[in-house]
Amino acid sequence: AFTGISNKKKSTQNNQSRLEPDWLEQALTYINQHISEDLNLQDISERVSISEEHFSRVFKQLVGMNVTHYITVKRIHLAKDLLANSKMKVSSIAEQCGFNSMPYFYRTF
Repeated sequence: AFTGISNKKKSTQNNQSRLEPDWLEQALTYINQHISEDLNLQDISERVSISEEHFSRVFKQLVGMNVTHYITVKRIHLAKDLLANSKMKVSSIAEQCGFNSMPYFYRTF
């Protein structure tokens, strides 16, 4: 299973190790590369050619949280890093991390 935001191997029932499905790795990479953009389940699942239902179910099983929560966690981690290690304005950091409004950024943070 996945812990937090790192990729780990998932063991099958017969103790053979395998990597997560290719489409999941592609989706995680896409999320990481487009974290400042508007991201949603429909667009991400279409990008990797998987139905929303299957994507959502498998994502939650392997990552441990739904895709919306995962994106929010990634954005918060990036914002914390930028707040601690840059001299950027809070509003610039919020925008760079994909938060569309300052009130939403403050509520989420």
